[in-house]
Amino acid sequence: MVGLENAGKTTLLGALSSGSAPAEALPTIGLNVVTFAKAGNVKFKAWDLGGQTQYRSEWARYAKGCDIIIFVVDVSDTARFPAAKQELHRLLEDPELAKTPLMICANKIDVEPHATESELVAALNLDYITEQAWVVFVFFGVLQALNFYGD
Repeated sequence: MVGLENAGKTTLLGALSSGSAPAEALPTIGLNVVTFAKAGNVKFKAWDLGGQTQYRSEWARYAKGCDIIIFVVDVSDTARFPAAKQELHRLLEDPELAKTPLMICANKIDVEPHATESELVAALNLDYITEQAWVVFVFFGVLQALNFYGD
């Protein structure tokens, strides 16, 4: 799970893994590893990687060998879309990640104003990703994530 700092990665992962959002998520320093099981006994091991500039060069290293890359974007912070696009495409330039499916999590859509899904697709140039499977999930905050992925 990667994305710029303050995109909501740790909060989203906390909600998905424990069933409740953390009271307060502090900025991730380095990484957090969370293992959990969900409905159908599906087991997840998620790496929540820090989004600060100094950690972004490590994203590809941790994404290698993963079943999916989850890229979390704060859709209420449209001023940061160019940086998100740059970091996403830099990550995808790694040939070892060329076939790894990509899930874009449009987070914080409950905050006004926010970008629409089509605006996010355009801002991140997702239409230009043709060799890799990708999908956008729109979350209306952590509560929807809990309902969507609940047991």
